[in-house]
Amino acid sequence: MLASSNPLSFDRLWEALLQGGVARRPARRYLAELREHLDDLIAEERQAATDEREARARAMARLGSVADLAGAMIARREFRSWTARAPIATWLVAPTFALAAGAALAMAGLVVTAN
Repeated sequence: MLASSNPLSFDRLWEALLQGGVARRPARRYLAELREHLDDLIAEERQAATDEREARARAMARLGSVADLAGAMIARREFRSWTARAPIATWLVAPTFALAAGAALAMAGLVVTAN
């Protein structure tokens, strides 16, 4: 695949998305779509230009910078992870309820076993 060998760093974009609070699954899907789109742009530019380097450079310029691509995804709230959407619920409330539920299930198991 041509997109994996291009200078546009999808690794940098991946890190920017995760640091921006985007969940992993939408980030993976977004990167896959961008790679496919970049391949299409490179193919288009190859038809117009004879030099392969020039075609890649033009295609990457049309795609946009890492900051622009990351910003577009980070701005959409529906793609954010639970830790980014509701950190208090994720790190304080949910573990407390999970601990209480685990203790209640353990007690219920002891009561059922003892009878």
